[in-house]
Amino acid sequence: MSSAVVATITVSLVVQIVVLFLLAISLILKTKGQYRQHGFVMAAAVIVHLIMIFYTMIPSFVLAVVPEYIFASPFELTSIIGLVHGILGSAAIVLGLWLVVAWRFNRDIKGCFT
Repeated sequence: MSSAVVATITVSLVVQIVVLFLLAISLILKTKGQYRQHGFVMAAAVIVHLIMIFYTMIPSFVLAVVPEYIFASPFELTSIIGLVHGILGSAAIVLGLWLVVAWRFNRDIKGCFT
């Protein structure tokens, strides 16, 4: 594996760990009733994750997973897992974006709970 690939993998892992910590901080803020701060941290987590999707995940999926696994052997477990991962990941980021856009940094949080 080339050093550029290792560096990309390392950066991706570090960023995903940062997103995980943002989600944990957001959960703590929510349990403390600090809903506006919770929303800002969640928005930051979604944006950082979206950047990594466009930087790493989409190119990897299009350039490696699709030609090497899905087209080459579509019914093998690796291909099915890759396809399911892509579909569920896409659904998760769409839902995350929808929540952030629907919230729009409102001061009134009544809409969040009804």
